[in-house]
Amino acid sequence: MANIKLLDYFLLFFIYSFLGWVIETIACSFWAKKLVLNRGFLIGPYIPIYGTAAVLMTVFLREYQNDLFTLFCMSSVYASILEYFTSYWMEKVYHARWWDYTDHKFHLNGRICLENSLLFGLLGVVVILFVNPWIEKFLQLLIPYHFLLFLIFGGVMLLDFLLTVVVMSKLNLQIKNVRYDATELISQETRKILSRYRIFYHHLFQAFPKFQYTKTC
Repeated sequence: MANIKLLDYFLLFFIYSFLGWVIETIACSFWAKKLVLNRGFLIGPYIPIYGTAAVLMTVFLREYQNDLFTLFCMSSVYASILEYFTSYWMEKVYHARWWDYTDHKFHLNGRICLENSLLFGLLGVVVILFVNPWIEKFLQLLIPYHFLLFLIFGGVMLLDFLLTVVVMSKLNLQIKNVRYDATELISQETRKILSRYRIFYHHLFQAFPKFQYTKTC
């Protein structure tokens, strides 16, 4: 994507955010042996961390497209760093651990694990070598509508993000009213309180089954 412009990067972000949601949905549905649609922090069918990772790889790693080993390794590193600091940031901001890999071998503080890092490396190779060329052709066909698509998708995702922030603010208020000190008891009680009557909270708990409130953040 040699001639890619700033607006194209935004559209690339949206496309890969959606594709990431599709991948998560298929994978989780396969392992759960049932259809699992509620994936990701936001309510809509997109997971921004995938879009962010794809854009970073496109910007910084396309020069390694003729060196598969380096591309694979760098993709693993980029995605792992992004996942680690996303986990750290979300825990600090929302006082909750959203995913936990402590039951996986070779993990780092439960935020990332070797298995996922290797998978991200493989996905990075697929993105740079195979998917990006097709997306570039697709975006070329939509050039007259780039700005309109940006306004639509950007507006929807922004509203989704703001709604989620409001929901999480209320969640923190509910947590403060729980009269327990133990993290696990707080998490259990919070789930009982919120999953009964709030569809958005229910979505979050389904999307992140290992959600755990971290009082000390």
